[in-house]
Amino acid sequence: GGAIALAVLLVCILLTMPAGLDALLNRIASNTRISVVNKAGLVYPMPYAFARKFRALPGVEDAMAQVWFGGAFEQAGRVTFPNFAVEADRVASVYPDWNISPQGLADFRRYRDGAIVGRGTMRKYGWKVGDRITLRSTVWPADLDLRIVAELASDRAQILWLNWEYLAQALEAKGRSLGIAGIVWVRVKDPKDVNSVMLRIQELTRNSEAETSTQTEKSFFSAFFGSL
Repeated sequence: GGAIALAVLLVCILLTMPAGLDALLNRIASNTRISVVNKAGLVYPMPYAFARKFRALPGVEDAMAQVWFGGAFEQAGRVTFPNFAVEADRVASVYPDWNISPQGLADFRRYRDGAIVGRGTMRKYGWKVGDRITLRSTVWPADLDLRIVAELASDRAQILWLNWEYLAQALEAKGRSLGIAGIVWVRVKDPKDVNSVMLRIQELTRNSEAETSTQTEKSFFSAFFGSL
């Protein structure tokens, strides 16, 4: 069961790149994002506080925590597109190359119930910016009503991002705490500092409650593509 769940998660993560995997692997020179996951495996979480600690490291431009929401839109209750809760105020600085509209980014930060959706999913369901949808989580005790505030402008983009704080508050209302991250994406200021930042992150988390594994974005996705 765990292996099947991991395989599903990996497939969904591969779909999160708006230009597709091929474009990612061809973008070597400008690749300054690092993935940080629990060393024990992707299905094991890390403390949410790690993102704040990573942002304080020398050479880091910004860092964004994300956690799998596993929301189902269709009545059958299946997850048909990858969806994550992310830190809304970190998207612009960690993903400047995704060309999300400035107004969309501002609205994502402004509206607690905002969502950014890939064009592929928008077209599949006939959605448009301004529409309201409901996702029922298969992971958390939360059904969230969302307003679509921006689109990832790629025909292949499938992902949906919702606001981290919205999920955290919904869980708090039910006596639960979020407090974890599945992946932290770290953007490095200068490509030449990528390796040193990865070493700093691993040193920072060594002997902690969740030691970490770090990879460049290119290595992260190509490794998972190979394993699948």
